[in-house]
Amino acid sequence: MAASAADFGTGIQTVPFTLIPYLASLLGIVTAAQTGSPIVGTLVQVFVIGMTVPIKPTLTDDNGQYRITGLLSATYTIIVSAQNFTTQSLNVTLVNGEERKINIQLNRGLGTIIGTVTDYLTVIILPKILIEAFNLEGKLIASTVTDFSGKYKLTGLPIGKVIMKAHLKSFILQSKVVTLKANETKTVNFILVRREGLPVEIVVNLQQEDFIYEILDQLMSINTKRTLIWIKDSHNVRVQPANDQSLVSL
Repeated sequence: MAASAADFGTGIQTVPFTLIPYLASLLGIVTAAQTGSPIVGTLVQVFVIGMTVPIKPTLTDDNGQYRITGLLSATYTIIVSAQNFTTQSLNVTLVNGEERKINIQLNRGLGTIIGTVTDYLTVIILPKILIEAFNLEGKLIASTVTDFSGKYKLTGLPIGKVIMKAHLKSFILQSKVVTLKANETKTVNFILVRREGLPVEIVVNLQQEDFIYEILDQLMSINTKRTLIWIKDSHNVRVQPANDQSLVSL
């Protein structure tokens, strides 16, 4: 480098320069494999091979597009993840000055539900029980029947809330609401009550005259094998058996 001025001699000095390479970049669009629709807010992370801390994380925009700049020449692992979709990873080697376009498709995550069905009274496994899965709109999305070991399995279920139902003509229908996460296998067991196994229900009102005698009559009745006695406002009732026999009967 040289410098000169009037009445002065010319000065020359060597100055080192550092050339910054033209860095690489990544860009592309993330879409759903099933529909081709762009996925907004997808997390795209870039890792140097062997490292666990991302150096260039970003989110896709409203069009599902991402762009990552300022990458040195190296081999990277790209991890792409979005809620309700299966995470995908790939390796890519970049050189200085390269602009690499990589479009990525994510598969929507699916869930699996397994379980067993047993009889409430006998605790015996129940084969051939109909198992159904519905979405929140009441649309049937999957169904099966329990095998000879009382087990069932439903795969390929959409993530989110699923209404599970288990029933057969001789049993009371039972339903449960299950929340599935992507690629999750959840266990949902059912215990069913036979329709003919339900006890007789008798409702006794506290205002009813001599309601205590009504209760005792029902408990001591020879003809009543299984009885459920419901007492309205039972928190106001105090039970104090007079002897051991009354306690056993009660």
